[in-house]
Amino acid sequence: VIPGAERSDAQRNQALTDRQRLEMEARQQQSKMRRLDGNSGDAGPLFNDQPDMFAAPAAAAPVAPTFPTTLEALAPKGRLSHIYGEYQGERFYLDSLAGNPDRRMNDLSKVLPGVRILSTDRADGTSINGDRKALDAKLAAAKEATPAADAQTESLVGESWAVWPNGAAEPTTKRVISTEMRNGAPVFLVQTDGERTADILTAEQVAQERTRDTRNLESRKARKDADRQKEVAEKKRKDEAEDVDGFTDNMTPLQAGKVLGALTAKVNYNGRAVSRRDLIREKVNNGAVIEELDAEGEILMSPDETFLNRKAITKIGLDYAKHLIAARDSQDTNQPAPSPTDPKAEAALKWLRDKAVHVPAQDETITVTDAMAEEDGIAPGEYRVRMFTFRGEIPSHMKTALRGVGDNHDFARSEFIRFGNQRSNQNTIEYTRMERDAVTPTSTPSQRTKGEPAAKIEDFGEKLEGARKDTWAGYADRMKNAEDVDIHAEPLSKSWPAPDYEKLIAEGIDPWTVAFIRVARDSIPTKPQKSWRLKGWAADVATLRNFAGKLIDGTYTKEDILRSKSGAFRERETIELYLAVGHGKSLKGLHLGAARYVVLNGVRHDPELVRWEVTAKGKATPFGNMPRVLAHGATKAEAIEAFKKVYDTLDAAPAKAKKGPKLIIYSRDGRKTWHVGVKIGSNHIDLRSADTVAEARRMIAEEADAIIEQLNRMRDTPRERRDENQPRVGGDHRSGG
Repeated sequence: VIPGAERSDAQRNQALTDRQRLEMEARQQQSKMRRLDGNSGDAGPLFNDQPDMFAAPAAAAPVAPTFPTTLEALAPKGRLSHIYGEYQGERFYLDSLAGNPDRRMNDLSKVLPGVRILSTDRADGTSINGDRKALDAKLAAAKEATPAADAQTESLVGESWAVWPNGAAEPTTKRVISTEMRNGAPVFLVQTDGERTADILTAEQVAQERTRDTRNLESRKARKDADRQKEVAEKKRKDEAEDVDGFTDNMTPLQAGKVLGALTAKVNYNGRAVSRRDLIREKVNNGAVIEELDAEGEILMSPDETFLNRKAITKIGLDYAKHLIAARDSQDTNQPAPSPTDPKAEAALKWLRDKAVHVPAQDETITVTDAMAEEDGIAPGEYRVRMFTFRGEIPSHMKTALRGVGDNHDFARSEFIRFGNQRSNQNTIEYTRMERDAVTPTSTPSQRTKGEPAAKIEDFGEKLEGARKDTWAGYADRMKNAEDVDIHAEPLSKSWPAPDYEKLIAEGIDPWTVAFIRVARDSIPTKPQKSWRLKGWAADVATLRNFAGKLIDGTYTKEDILRSKSGAFRERETIELYLAVGHGKSLKGLHLGAARYVVLNGVRHDPELVRWEVTAKGKATPFGNMPRVLAHGATKAEAIEAFKKVYDTLDAAPAKAKKGPKLIIYSRDGRKTWHVGVKIGSNHIDLRSADTVAEARRMIAEEADAIIEQLNRMRDTPRERRDENQPRVGGDHRSGG
């Protein structure tokens, strides 16, 4: 084992033992040599031992087997020097000695006493002492006997690679510092940074270690890159999760944290889990606006009339929605307004015209005087004016396009567009169109003589009572005034007044609109007395009343109502009952809808039976509150036809059963005998007896009248006085008194 290159404590101890043994043998040999030649300082008659003449001739001392190892311990690879010497009759050549050759010779003499140094060369090739020429032949022979390393082996010298020790934060470097031949094969001395010793490795071991460490280095680099990418993705995800469009820019960290917590919270909306922030963004991007309802307060209303209230998205969510809406409107305002001839503006205007609905309540007839006719270039006379309106939210790009469109003041067809300028209606657009058609033009300017005064119109400006619009407009005004009524405090008759439905239809109002108003109002249950139930009831009243009001003023159409998904109104099908039978009787409590049965009247249906039914609310009993079926049919039309047949019997109250004493069943002897009787006070009056309770029940069911008659006879007591008093007998003691 080369000293300094041990790989374990056992090898280190073995090397120490070998060194001590060699030193002892060297001292013994040196002592013997000095005694033989007599030249040493301790030589003399006392120690000048003569050789034994009878002893056998001594054999030539063999070269110590540890000689190469011992010399190599003094020759670490480094700066090149050469030493030629002789030891125990054998000449040697030691190559690649590091350091000063003179110092190395002294070290060599200490380790191997008796070694003879013949010549040395420095790294620059200059000779120090000795006979170099005498050793050339042996040196050449030694070099020829040593196998040369191939080119690949020599190319490894100086190579280095990075090594990551376990637990190390930084890599170290391993380097091949030299190569030599061992047992006919090349070996490499590999040194690690910071260590003075070197490992002896074969070429295969060097290649394996370099490959392993290269893979480890690549794996570490790949993991580091993956961790870096993961950190970047996590930071991006966190930034996106905390992105609230600048809503928290002017907030303190504490306030911003509270806002982020509220907006990033997950909610369940239409069967999907979504954060409040993403839900509000989606609604605002689709054109949602902030509105205010009496029962709900501020809400985020979508164009499809679905809304999110404060309970769903919190006060922070409503403020965030206002922030997004303001940014959206700012973008719309900053866009250049198109000209009226812009195709986008024309398309938006056409969209408005198609959405506008006719409002019969606002129709009127006007009289155009000669002065007005001359100013407008039309014929004087009466004109019918029809009103079409649309009020609501439209897509942002259309709203931007319409900002450049001016009002149309043409007499025959006027159009006006208004944008909301208050917080409650800032995202609302209102479109009004008036179409005027001549009814009875009195004359034309060419028919009148120049200078002839126009005929005076006596009734100009007077209100013509009895017109169709009066009843409808009057009810619209009552509904408008009802919006100021406190729903919680006032009865339904004040918060939602009921009109004369038949009169509205007689005056030409759309029957479906009238039927909707009645069904919506009838669907409201009795006002609850408990405060915790009153809030929900008031919210339903406000929602349905809002629908009815917008249907009256033309904001909503029949199609808008049918598309609405409001949970407050569930009687859309019942409207058709009023359309079929009219408003002569109230149908409150009736419901038209499809029912599904797996078992009906004891008959099992597979697949299930689907039929349409008109049902009335049933009276709650301990056994349930199933609705009572009034009419049914395989289709909706058949069910409505069947309902028409029973419509006349709706008001016919069932004959009240004659009230009498209540018959009861009881037993006095431990259920051996059962009695049918009545209880008067604390006493039981036995009327009939039976052996079983079933027989007693049959008596009550089939013989109740006879039993009651029996009870009446028992109650009937004879009169104690006759109809006429008997004549008195005897003298008149009271003188006729």
